Amino acid sequence: MKRSMWMLVFGMCGCAPTIAGNESDDASQQALSPEDADGSGTMDGDMGDAGGDGAGNGSGSNVEEDPPEPTLSSGEWKPTAASVVSDPCEWVEVLDEYYGSDIAELLPSEFEVDGEEGSFEIEAQSYGARGPITCTIAEGAFSCEQQEVVPLAFDIGEYGWEYAIDFSGEVVDEQTIRGTAVVSYPSIDETTEYWLDRYGIDASDCTQTLELELSWVD
Repeated sequence: MKRSMWMLVFGMCGCAPTIAGNESDDASQQALSPEDADGSGTMDGDMGDAGGDGAGNGSGSNVEEDPPEPTLSSGEWKPTAASVVSDPCEWVEVLDEYYGSDIAELLPSEFEVDGEEGSFEIEAQSYGARGPITCTIAEGAFSCEQQEVVPLAFDIGEYGWEYAIDFSGEVVDEQTIRGTAVVSYPSIDETTEYWLDRYGIDASDCTQTLELELSWVD
């Protein structure tokens, strides 16, 4: 029933979705001679005996600095893996069965990435994406601003779905990221909305979840 309905909708409207502690005082006090402690003497001896540099910063401190976050390689990136985690309205299955299009064909074939320390900008090329979005990196994980997209024309027709992508995941290394893309549909064209209403379907119930891997192109 659901597959037949979507075949009808896609055929009539030509549209398809896609997708530190305070050590200074203690160290200074230990460096004072007994005379100095009561204020009657002067400071004598090497402050290094306190195990520090004279300012209370002990050389024996085991404080470890966090390693810097990886900086992604700038340039062209491509999808190297994609899989569907959730597709409640079976759109991907319908496209495959009736149009011979798999999820890879509906993804951007190329991304432009500008890597910086602790963040990167990414933009899908020739895909209707509204400008680059900024993604922040923290503790090896990344999270991106929401990407808004007005899809372009594909072989199966021109469609007017507007959709949004929330992308987050892990930085594998400077040349690979893996993450989850949640695709939602904030607005659709009137014709498609009419047919969805006829079959009692709300586009907000059709949010898809995809697993993606993107890699830098050498």
